[in-house]
Amino acid sequence: RAPPSEMTPMKSSCAVQVELIAQRREARRLRALQEKASLQEERKKSAAVGSTIDDVRFSRMVELERRSMMESVESSSSDDDDVNATDVSTSAPRVAVMVRKRPLFDREATRGKQIDVITSLPRRGRLVVHEPKTTVDCSKRVESSVFEFDESFGEDATNDDVYARAVAPLVRLCLTGAEEGANATCFAYGQTGSGKTHTMSACYEQTARDLAVGCEENGLSMKVSFYDIYGGKCYDLLSNRAPCQALEDARGRTKILGLQEVTALNADEVLSLVERGMRCRKTSRTDGNATSSRSHAVFQVTLKSKLPKEEGIKRTPARLALVDLAGSERGADRGKLVDQRIRQEGAEINKSLLALKECIRALSVGNGVNGGAGGGALAAEPSFVGEQRVPFRGSKLTQVLRDAFIGKNSRTVLLAHVSPGHGHAEHTLNTLRYAIRLKDGVDGNVQKPTPPKSAARPQSPGSPLMSADPVSSPSSGESGDEYTPSPRAVDPERVKEAMDAHVRAADAVGRAGECLMARHLELADVAEEERSLLCDATSRAARVTKGKGSIDILEHYDYCDALEELLERRTAMEEGLKGAIEALRRAQADQMAASADLDWVEGR
Repeated sequence: RAPPSEMTPMKSSCAVQVELIAQRREARRLRALQEKASLQEERKKSAAVGSTIDDVRFSRMVELERRSMMESVESSSSDDDDVNATDVSTSAPRVAVMVRKRPLFDREATRGKQIDVITSLPRRGRLVVHEPKTTVDCSKRVESSVFEFDESFGEDATNDDVYARAVAPLVRLCLTGAEEGANATCFAYGQTGSGKTHTMSACYEQTARDLAVGCEENGLSMKVSFYDIYGGKCYDLLSNRAPCQALEDARGRTKILGLQEVTALNADEVLSLVERGMRCRKTSRTDGNATSSRSHAVFQVTLKSKLPKEEGIKRTPARLALVDLAGSERGADRGKLVDQRIRQEGAEINKSLLALKECIRALSVGNGVNGGAGGGALAAEPSFVGEQRVPFRGSKLTQVLRDAFIGKNSRTVLLAHVSPGHGHAEHTLNTLRYAIRLKDGVDGNVQKPTPPKSAARPQSPGSPLMSADPVSSPSSGESGDEYTPSPRAVDPERVKEAMDAHVRAADAVGRAGECLMARHLELADVAEEERSLLCDATSRAARVTKGKGSIDILEHYDYCDALEELLERRTAMEEGLKGAIEALRRAQADQMAASADLDWVEGR
């Protein structure tokens, strides 16, 4: 046994714990320094001008999320092959939803410091958005949202790939159903600068060549029309922007009066007409896009058999429409130096796209568009699908596109376009959410599309619902003279009732809007109280850190109690705010219904 002078003194457990804490702290500091040095080195190699360490860290988080996503896809690829093998045998849906991601431009990556936050999984028809988020403690994180569509095109997909999957089936449908009234529509949808016009311009050329070959083989004639919707009005792009009128016949079908249809014999003639129309289309320069389209362009081709008519056989021409929608935009996208005209154009574009979104929402809430044997056929009252009213009369855009959703023998492709930069993540999510709502608005039990009794309109002797079907206009692709609506008597009592209903609906919208703003202000007051409570707590903690005071344990209890009370109040107010939002939407839908009813009884 060693003498007491040579024995090593034993450390207490508290001293051991202190040493362990110090070692862990030094290890964390070393890892932080190494990570910071790595981030600095990566920032220097980055091509982005003025990029920060936070940008590099966020880029790493996105790449890590993307890598894990791709690994999970590869691990389940064998199961997906079996699923896809069974899906090929199923019939194509009446409304197919596809999405295309454009590449990230060099100027966006360098000067704009944009990071690609979209991952496309073409084999599974999925698109993943890695949205940047900031938590309460100011730490950065990535939240991934997965969307599944009928087709998904990544940045490496060519225009030929998009045409083969999206537009070519519509062309074949019109060529084979030229005597059965086939109605095919493909429209490009998305924010401004997402590549819609680029895609549709390539589709024009390929469509013209396929139609020319198909018409020669099947003995069909081809008539081309090209018009756009600007400021709520229709203009013929082949007649130097001559104004046109979009009206409804007795069966609820939309006719474009005054629209010129040009017979084309080959693909070169079709392409010359497209170039002539594109030169007349409205474009403007904004901060978001140097050549931003300010109108919705509709390129329409009507196919009709050259064979002589046979008695007792009705032949309905086929119609193919390619719609290039103007992109949605915010005020910040237009910039501060634009004039009043461009601001008004942006407001009108957003208004028409909002009406389109309301129709999509109504179709998804109702019976959808892909279910049932009838396929959502057009009824006597085309504003109703099942028991759900669809506000197609909300704008000229939805009025023209109505047959694409609920028309007989129709096929529609919604080709959504998204931008890959993280600065456009909010726009991208909005585009994908409305596209997926149209795709998911499917119910196998489609009821007969008849309007509810409360919304039924009177059928007077002069009502278009009771009159015979007039002769169709040439713009519809059918033979006959120019269409003129049948005159009908206007009931003053019915007009007064409709006006009163419209006034009541407008008052209800105003009250719902005031209630919504009041609840929003209450929620903002709670947020201000939370901010004040947090500032008070951080200031006390800062004084303690500097050695100028101490925090009693009772203060911690008071802080927790106050924060818990604020969170309970905020939760209750958020529920009330959601209810107010739904109430305002219902009031807006009622106002649109009252407005449409007033237009009908006044004969407009």
